[in-house]
Amino acid sequence: VRVRVRDGAANQTESALIAFTVDRTPPVIQISQVVDGSAYAVPVTPLVAFVEANLASTSVTLDGQPFVSGTTLTADGTYVLQATAEDRAGNRTEQAITFSIDRTPPV
Repeated sequence: VRVRVRDGAANQTESALIAFTVDRTPPVIQISQVVDGSAYAVPVTPLVAFVEANLASTSVTLDGQPFVSGTTLTADGTYVLQATAEDRAGNRTEQAITFSIDRTPPV
């Protein structure tokens, strides 16, 4: 974009060329190694990846607490893994999955 301005006396000035990108595409969140609604009898290592050229911020939580992708979980229980990403244009994506670990053998 370039802006040209002319006043009533025919004086004219022009701005420098300004380039910009229109981004209407939200970031993509990829969660692997665990599947929503699944139960596991072994430890799991959830992986979270973000696909976006202009990423501004990301957040990954496990049961509401900060989580580092690639951390192995061994404790029995039900977990909620949530990931959020926002790009510099303000496009936002959220993804949450629930899974459980039950390593206790039946009695």
